[in-house]
Amino acid sequence: MRNREGVSVWINSRQLKEGFLKRRIIPQIEKILDGMALFTHPAQFLFSMVWIGLCWFIWTVLYQSAASQIFPDAPIWWGAFVGSLLALGVAIPSAPAALGVFEASFVGALALLGIPAGQTLVYAVILHVNQVFFSMVFGIWGLIRDGYRFSQVIQLADARQPVQEI
Repeated sequence: MRNREGVSVWINSRQLKEGFLKRRIIPQIEKILDGMALFTHPAQFLFSMVWIGLCWFIWTVLYQSAASQIFPDAPIWWGAFVGSLLALGVAIPSAPAALGVFEASFVGALALLGIPAGQTLVYAVILHVNQVFFSMVFGIWGLIRDGYRFSQVIQLADARQPVQEI
């Protein structure tokens, strides 16, 4: 990563035909190199890992507490298991806010642990509504704090119109 410039120059210096490699592969390699730039700042990388670990810990506790409402003797690792399967499940392209996929992943994860699906669906819906609600609250708070209006967000989403600075 410290020689990213040299690698980019070397890749672009190759006499490649206008083919699949130049159109598809080279841009992906450059995106990977851009993403790996974080490793040039170890303190920032470790700080990011701490926050990711904290988020996983909070979600593990949340999912374990939901599982313990259905099955009182649920061990803590059930929360980590459910969280992991939810992360995989919602990675599947789906409707906005992973509507339906979140619930199916939650029910499926607990079904693998032996809890009947009928009991878990209600908890999945409640957790998903809470997740969407709090995301909206913090998202709206962030927009207000940064001085944006919804019309500006729509302009940002519509690439044909330039956004006017505040």
